[in-house]
Amino acid sequence: MNHLARIQEHLPGPYALAGDAVLTRLLDVVALEFEAFQEDLDRMRQSHWIRFAYRLADAEKLAALVGVTRLPWENLLTFRARLLPLVRARLAGALGPLEVKRFVYDYLSDTEKVLSEADRRLAYLLLPGLQRVSFEQAFALAEERPHFRPLELRENPQRLKTSGVLAARSGRIPYLYRWEEKNRGLDDTLARFRVSGLFGGRTTVPVLVNETTGDLLGYAGHLPFGQTLVIEGGQEDAETASAFINDTDVSDRLFSMRGFTPGVPFTRQDLDKTPRLPRMARGSNAWIFLSVGLYDIKGLNHFFFAIAGKELREGVFDKTFFNKAGGDHSGLLRGAGAALPGG
Repeated sequence: MNHLARIQEHLPGPYALAGDAVLTRLLDVVALEFEAFQEDLDRMRQSHWIRFAYRLADAEKLAALVGVTRLPWENLLTFRARLLPLVRARLAGALGPLEVKRFVYDYLSDTEKVLSEADRRLAYLLLPGLQRVSFEQAFALAEERPHFRPLELRENPQRLKTSGVLAARSGRIPYLYRWEEKNRGLDDTLARFRVSGLFGGRTTVPVLVNETTGDLLGYAGHLPFGQTLVIEGGQEDAETASAFINDTDVSDRLFSMRGFTPGVPFTRQDLDKTPRLPRMARGSNAWIFLSVGLYDIKGLNHFFFAIAGKELREGVFDKTFFNKAGGDHSGLLRGAGAALPGG
C-alpha cells in the first residue's frame, strides 16, 4: 500500500473512489513527496543506522566512529552482533565484572540468533543451554540444570604465546640472529622452546640468550635433521627446565646460567646447579641465538669457541663493519635451529 492509498482511507467514499477527481490528483502529488522522503529516510537508515545497514562497508564506517574494527572472519551479521553489545558495555562503563558478563552473554546470544536466522536449516549453538537461561542464570550453577556448564569470568588468565617473529621465518634462524619478543602480561614469565635440526645443516650446542634478563639456556649435544628438542618447565617446578627428543628425556644435557654478559666467557662454576628456563621480563626482551663450542663435543665449523660480544652481528655484505661481523664462514650454519619462546 502506497502513501496515496493510506491518505484515501481517511476520506469519505466518493472522494476516495474517484480517481480522476481534482482532490485525488492533488493528494497524489503530496503522496509522491512522501514517497520520495521515505526513500531518502530508508537510504539514510541503511547507511547511518547500524541496525539497518545492509552493506559491510557502511557498518565498518559506523563502527570506526566508536573505535571498533571488524575482525577478518566476521561478516555483516556477526560483526553487528559483536558491535552492538560492545557499544552498550562501553556506555555502561565496561570496567566492572557485571558489564563484562553482560557483554559476553549478549554477544553469544545475538550471534547464535543471527546465524540461525541466516541459515534457516540449522540452529547454531555456541553454548548449549544458553538459549533457555537468563543472564543471571548463565553464570550460576543450579540443581535443576545439572548438565549445564555456566559461563565463568576469569580475570587475567594465563595464555601461552608463540613467537610471531620466528614463525614468519619458519623457525629458520642462523648463528648470531637477534630478535625481539614482548611480554604483554602483568608479570614476568618463562620461555619455552622447540629447536629443530634442519636439512642441509647441523645444529650443534644451540644456545638461546635473553639479553634483557641475562639468562642463558643451552643444549650440550647435536640435533640432526628430523629431530626436535622440546624444552619446557618441570612438573613440580615450572622454572626448572626439562628437555625431550622424540619422547626421550635429555634433561641432563641442558645447561643454564643467570647474569650472562655477551663477550665474557663462562665456566662450569658459573652454570646453575639445576638448569632453569630463561625469564621473560615485562615489556620488550632482546634475544640472540648462538652456537657455543664445548670440549668433547664434535662440532668444528658448526660453532664458535669465542663468546660473541654485543658488537658482533651476522655478516651482511656492505652493511656490517669489518671485524664486527660473524656468519656462515663454513657454509654449514644455515638453518641452525628454531626457537619459539612462549609465555
